[in-house]
Amino acid sequence: MGKRSKGREYALLSLFPYFVTGEDCYEVYQFLLDERDPSQEVKDFSKALIDGVMANVEELDQIIKESLTNWSMDRVGNLEKTILRIGAYEMKYTPETALSIIIHEANDLTDTYSVDESLSFVSGVLNGIAKKLRPED
Repeated sequence: MGKRSKGREYALLSLFPYFVTGEDCYEVYQFLLDERDPSQEVKDFSKALIDGVMANVEELDQIIKESLTNWSMDRVGNLEKTILRIGAYEMKYTPETALSIIIHEANDLTDTYSVDESLSFVSGVLNGIAKKLRPED
């Protein structure tokens, strides 16, 4: 697994408990760092994703809502919402990262941590977000 892939995984594993139980995502993040001792690049990238999602969660949720077809945010699973938030954050705030990479990485996280049915859902929503946020790509 590449360093950025690992950073996305750390962000997901840190943010998910926060969005489910309110557990401090930075404490979870620190636990992961202590247990796994990743490279500085992984630390920096995952921390930037966590900070970015936390600072912009309301905006990200609105972006996601606008791309849901016949779904409400309440129906989206917490894990899938967290993956979508990370993907939407990257699409909006890291234009240097290719859309195909963001979507592929989100699909990998979904494939690893969620059920098979979620893969096409997450991919479809992120493709819709991509068309709205970066129509020129």
